[in-house]
Amino acid sequence: MDNALLLWINHDWASPLSDFLFEWVTSKRWFGIPVLVMGAAYFAIRYRWDGAKLGLALLMVVGSADFLGGTIKDTVQSPRPCAEIYDQLRHVDTGYGPCAQGTTGMPSNHALNFFAAFAFLAVIVRRKSWVIPMLAVAMAVSLSRIYFGLHYPSQVLAGTTLGLLWGAAVAHWILPRFAFFNRLRPKLTPH
Repeated sequence: MDNALLLWINHDWASPLSDFLFEWVTSKRWFGIPVLVMGAAYFAIRYRWDGAKLGLALLMVVGSADFLGGTIKDTVQSPRPCAEIYDQLRHVDTGYGPCAQGTTGMPSNHALNFFAAFAFLAVIVRRKSWVIPMLAVAMAVSLSRIYFGLHYPSQVLAGTTLGLLWGAAVAHWILPRFAFFNRLRPKLTPH
């Protein structure tokens, strides 16, 4: 089933627009890092010192999620589809080449990182006008990994699940321990 779903997304969703959009959202350099930095900067500009601390907390959540994912990948050693079924995949010239990001793929760090950020901010912010776009971005990034054959759907699902758990757990741990969240939270949530 993992292969069938992967190949369906990789082949049947193909279009020049999908190639362009998924290549953009899967790029750490052109999407992932800029979105994270702009989010942290937005909080700092909009909410001053408390917002800067929220931005720093967001960076720490994503950094720790990335470390967690890398540690699990090294332990599990589950191969990526680009290492197992390369010849069956539709290839798009992304400039990365086959399995340029390594041959182990469980879990997808892209999914883990974006869903950790989403869950963390969803618990802290609780504003639909922010939460829904954040969820859409996390889903698009996660799907891009399947679309390019860089992860099996199960690897993306594992990253998504771990990200949701990690982001929510960190938010629930931080909230009662840091007073600035209590000052900031009423400004972030709808009245």
